[in-house]
Amino acid sequence: MAWEGRNIFNKRFNSELNHEDAYVGGYFGISFIIKSEVLQAISKSADSEAGTNLKAWDASNGPKMLSTLCEGVTTVPGGTLNVVDITSMGGAKWGAPGSIDFGDQITLKFRELSGMPVRKFITGWTNLVRNTNMGVSELHSQSPIAPMNYTKTNFESELLYWTLKPNGKTVEFAASYHGVYSMSDLSSQITTDYETVDGQTFDVNFHIDDMRWDHRTVATCQGLVDQFYSNAESAYYTHSR
Repeated sequence: MAWEGRNIFNKRFNSELNHEDAYVGGYFGISFIIKSEVLQAISKSADSEAGTNLKAWDASNGPKMLSTLCEGVTTVPGGTLNVVDITSMGGAKWGAPGSIDFGDQITLKFRELSGMPVRKFITGWTNLVRNTNMGVSELHSQSPIAPMNYTKTNFESELLYWTLKPNGKTVEFAASYHGVYSMSDLSSQITTDYETVDGQTFDVNFHIDDMRWDHRTVATCQGLVDQFYSNAESAYYTHSR
């Protein structure tokens, strides 16, 4: 029977489980963990290209703005277990587990707001890794933009991603992605077709080296959610009308 035809108020899968409740993935959160030196280098790279001063993207609130202006997670990498097919004597066939292939990209959707230049920041991040015009990284000891040694730790970040139950407080899924950096130059996405564009949003591809989902990641994300929830609750009830 189709899901829509079920009486979810009366039926249970098992007496030990909750009422049948569809998994709703629209409630989510992300948190970038970026070193202050990397944030400063990204901001300088964006300034050099755009001629602006991105003071808002400093070490204290840069990751918070990225998290706040993210409207959705479009694609999430997963893993596939490869199987090695073996044919034995007499033609009998069986399979042995082989290597695991994991995806190496995650795509986030950001909203561009006036005064909060997501596009410039993301493009600056990509240029820091490989400059669009030169094809080389802006990281070297004599660089006026990023006087840092070229090493991955000087342009990568960590990304936490979790989904919530509709109560906005309970984590259902959590993942930690490492070796994250932007792969998108968003200049081509500035369009002026007002019939099809309702505000500027960008899909940004990020490379990842590895991912983890375990009880420690869930606990970390749950701690962030509890902190956000507590701060929001306090601000709501103490707000002066």
